Amino acid sequence: MEKCFKKKLVFFLVIQFGLGLLTIALHRLGYLSIFGVLAMGLHLTLYLVGLRRMEE
Repeated sequence: MEKCFKKKLVFFLVIQFGLGLLTIALHRLGYLSIFGVLAMGLHLTLYLVGLRRMEE
């Protein structure tokens, strides 16, 4: 069970890091409008879903 939890945690953190970099890159390129909002929404949704799954 411990190994499965660590694997999920690493996968979750990699996705979060990737989305964070994507959001920063879009912001730097000037696409803050709809793409930035969508990326941040996806980022927050995956964060909350990941927290809920880790609690189970």
